[in-house]
Amino acid sequence: MSTMIGAMPAQAASTDVNQCEIVDYNIAYYDSLTTICPDEIMYPDTTSIPTNSKDISTGAYYFSGQSYYDTLYTKYKFYGKSSYTIHVVNNGSTALTVKAKTLTKTYASTVIAVGASTDLSLSGMDASTKFYISFSSDYNTNVSGYIK
Repeated sequence: MSTMIGAMPAQAASTDVNQCEIVDYNIAYYDSLTTICPDEIMYPDTTSIPTNSKDISTGAYYFSGQSYYDTLYTKYKFYGKSSYTIHVVNNGSTALTVKAKTLTKTYASTVIAVGASTDLSLSGMDASTKFYISFSSDYNTNVSGYIK
């Protein structure tokens, strides 16, 4: 079983061109050609529901990760806004199920075909609501994207 996920705050960018390209994280969009250099790589903890929270009221948060068989979760629960856009790219070999949820409620859920991407929109939320994003597939979960 192999699991890996990385996350990068929207304000940071790496200048190590051997590992990634320089990215302006203040842009209003993200595409699959942009290389994100995670400043945090996590190993098996990403298959657990997150306990730490992150206020994203003033920016975006980029994520990427891969797992075989296990459900992946973002490192943080997110809060700080009444509406969010979650952009997800399925880089895996099987359909990907994405859910934005708390332990007791699912706010959005979708299935993304192999090689496709989608945006999930959440609105009308209380800014203090802390939710996480889960990613699962039948075999190879490989995902990237952002929440803003």
